[in-house]
Amino acid sequence: MVMGGPFCGPARRGRQSRSPLQGSRLRRPRQHNTAIASPRPHTLHRTDPIAVPDRAALNAAGFFVCDRDLEAELIGALGEQAVQAAITAEGETGRFTSFANQPANRGLPLRDQLEGFARNSKVRWSPRLAADLAAANIPTPLREVLSRV
Repeated sequence: MVMGGPFCGPARRGRQSRSPLQGSRLRRPRQHNTAIASPRPHTLHRTDPIAVPDRAALNAAGFFVCDRDLEAELIGALGEQAVQAAITAEGETGRFTSFANQPANRGLPLRDQLEGFARNSKVRWSPRLAADLAAANIPTPLREVLSRV
């Protein structure tokens, strides 16, 4: 009995074993235009990318941008020690230590390690860190978004 198929295991008689990607074309992702929501529900208008001269113009248009990402903004607002305390309170010190000791993360500044750790579990850490913020320390992009809700 001959085991396997055209893509795995020993080849069947008369066929050569080949990779699933062999002979296929690798394609570049399609280039998409920016989609902007229209006032009418469930419709989108496709348009060319919007040229924005600066962040103030972007904010005036209703878009609020974090410098790096939301986790970086939250960690910057809370401080490294408060984030480490949150990690400890959640019982995740071991996981953070393992993350920090991975070759790609070893030697990075603590803040970069904390950001990477939080970024890996955005759904868990963003709300947890946001809950620890004092009203005076809310990062500007988040404060602007909340003012529009």
